[in-house]
Amino acid sequence: IDVSPLSVPTLSYWVFSNNTNDAALNKLIVELFDGASWQVIDSIQTNLGPDWVERITDLTNYTITGDIQVKYTVTGDNSAGGSTFNNDIVIDDVKIYTPPTIDIAVTGVVSPIGTGCGLTSTEDITISVLNVGINDTTNFDLSYQINGGTIVTETVTTTLESDSTMIFTFTGQADLSALTTFNIVAWVSLTNDESTVNDTIADSVTNYAIPLVNLGNDTTICAGVDLTLDATAAFTSYI
Repeated sequence: IDVSPLSVPTLSYWVFSNNTNDAALNKLIVELFDGASWQVIDSIQTNLGPDWVERITDLTNYTITGDIQVKYTVTGDNSAGGSTFNNDIVIDDVKIYTPPTIDIAVTGVVSPIGTGCGLTSTEDITISVLNVGINDTTNFDLSYQINGGTIVTETVTTTLESDSTMIFTFTGQADLSALTTFNIVAWVSLTNDESTVNDTIADSVTNYAIPLVNLGNDTTICAGVDLTLDATAAFTSYI
């Protein structure tokens, strides 16, 4: 690939690696041929969780003398136990491009996620934010809204450097105490943002009641005495 027309050649790809069965962790190695030789520019050997993760590498950090090539290699590793069969590593959406100058992306809801038990009326909302642009950026607004209710907006005054991620917790907490599903939408507002397709993320969390367990009165038995445990008509077994 001839990258000479690109002012800031950048490699981006999405990767999935999430072994939930055992301890095996295969390794993904990314190599760049810079026109003269091959060199490792990225490697991953970890569980990334249940979601796809974008990896971005600034190719201006390397001396490129001609057309480039990119090579992805996966090597099995079960030195920690388990089977390499259980740790598939998948890549997608590989692209080489010049990133926008100004672009902030909301990449995920960090907490709360999935399902909760006994969520309260004062829950923190935490999101992850990535500076996809070339320029360091400051003074941008982050917002969230739950089930179409009140919008909470707060301003980030610290500097988020290019290709860096910020984990941001809103000071305005959320009431998630009702036993229901909460749809969370979070977004960024930035003047002169050159790409708005990555500004918004949506997720949901369901709050369940804390189970109430009543085992009745304590009973003392002596050796040789039988005792029958009855799960009652509504249940079938003890755990």
